[in-house]
Amino acid sequence: MLTCPILTTGGHGAVIEYQGAKVLSNTGNGWSYEMTPAELTKKKQFYSIYWSEYRSVKGNSEPAELPDYLEERNVFDAKA
Repeated sequence: MLTCPILTTGGHGAVIEYQGAKVLSNTGNGWSYEMTPAELTKKKQFYSIYWSEYRSVKGNSEPAELPDYLEERNVFDAKA
């Protein structure tokens, strides 16, 4: 379902929902999206494997640890 709310800054935004979940929206601050619980689980699994491998490779040449904020950062976050 597509809804077009009137923005306080003028014009219209866009909110796209599918099966009750907000899929994509633009309410004046750029585009954003929400993940389903299943997608969030897969994302966490992927990045735990990714960072584990990154550390093992990086650890062979340099023992530096990555800051925690890099691991928690969304890849695509239009609100940031």
